[in-house]
Amino acid sequence: MVSVFYPLTPVQDDQGHTTLKDVEFRFTIRTVTEMERATGCGVAQLVLLQKNAQAMVALLCYGLRWKDRSFTEDKAIDLAQKFIEAGGDVEDLTKHLVKALNESGVYGKVSQPAKSEGELNPTTKTSATSETPTAA
Repeated sequence: MVSVFYPLTPVQDDQGHTTLKDVEFRFTIRTVTEMERATGCGVAQLVLLQKNAQAMVALLCYGLRWKDRSFTEDKAIDLAQKFIEAGGDVEDLTKHLVKALNESGVYGKVSQPAKSEGELNPTTKTSATSETPTAA
């Protein structure tokens, strides 16, 4: 399984400055199945609805549930609200949640790093004495 790390949890230092601590999003067959049951729609529809607050909360909840089985949608809502109050970018958060879902391999192949042009179209070497006919 592939994890995606994202600065989500607000933490305040001694001087009162807030920073965001990384969390680890990961989707498993179990968490995706639970998410689909809870939302009443499939993964593809949730991805299409990513600018929907309910979809974002569901992705957040089930993206964190792999580590903490007691993590609920109410906890996800509270965490999202704290994230927003700390100046977090919800669109960027959702983009990373969808990335974690896409890279999980739960409903398709795990994406591989992009190959360079040389790897996609390898050059073939021919000998200098090829049997290509020449004009006489």
